[in-house]
Amino acid sequence: MKEIIKIIGIVILLVLVTGIYRFNDDDDYVKNNQNTLVKSHKMPSDLAIEKYLLSQDDFVWQTVINSQKACVFENIGERKDNLFPLSLWVFCQEYIVKNGEIIELSGSSGPAIINYPNEESSFNLEKLTHQRPRDGSLYSKDIKQMFSKKAQRVIFNHSVTARLVEKMKNKITHYYRKIP
Repeated sequence: MKEIIKIIGIVILLVLVTGIYRFNDDDDYVKNNQNTLVKSHKMPSDLAIEKYLLSQDDFVWQTVINSQKACVFENIGERKDNLFPLSLWVFCQEYIVKNGEIIELSGSSGPAIINYPNEESSFNLEKLTHQRPRDGSLYSKDIKQMFSKKAQRVIFNHSVTARLVEKMKNKITHYYRKIP
């Protein structure tokens, strides 16, 4: 009998822990206008990078009153330790929701270098910086100067675009499912 009670207790504890983690996972999509972000269960810099990207006109802008903005990104460089500088492919989008339908407006997609002083333990958006390749005939030259060979292959093959489009769709849909 004691063994059954122990097993039931463990199952209840696992359900509670899993439910709490899932609840915290939803917080990733809560909009926060603070300049300093505290660490979350995600990789520490992810939320800071996202908030930074949303604040930069180089990545996303507003063309329609009351539109929303969202950004997703993927590390295309060789650094997997989440230390800066990071080579990212960034996809940002402006959208509106009309009659329950998500309507895409403006946006941008492309590579960028995001940098931050690695000695910091919390993330202050004002200390993040970025660099993007120039347009036109200077694009290829800048890519070759700014990014590693691995990142260059990803950039020139556009191999992350489809994944980021799907990630954006899921993110926006997930956010609007939470609104009562």
